[in-house]
Amino acid sequence: MNAVAGVPVGFENARRALFDRAAALGATLPEGAMLLIGEGRFRRPLLLEVEDVPDGARDVVRPGGVAFTRLVHAPWGELARAAKQLRTEAEQRYRRQPANLYAWYLTCRICSRERNFETLLVAHYPA
Repeated sequence: MNAVAGVPVGFENARRALFDRAAALGATLPEGAMLLIGEGRFRRPLLLEVEDVPDGARDVVRPGGVAFTRLVHAPWGELARAAKQLRTEAEQRYRRQPANLYAWYLTCRICSRERNFETLLVAHYPA
């Protein structure tokens, strides 16, 4: 997904394209499927959790490995601080930097404030 200075551009279109791609592959989406957004200033990876993907399907990432996670409350402008803290904790635990950091926003733009901007941060260490 494109980004300008780290801010995602065209999120809804990118999201819809992932859902369409999953349907075209014959994959199933679990209830409440994770939609993870990665880091980046000009391009940000966007991953959708799917199940029952045929073997050999192209453009399907099976990351494997270890995920170090934290559930955080990250209102506007606080996500960068929370991600930095997660990276520090993950490095202390695994003695190396994670390969990727992802965020899963657990709220929508309508309920974010009442749910205190719940976000799951994921530090990923590939196998």
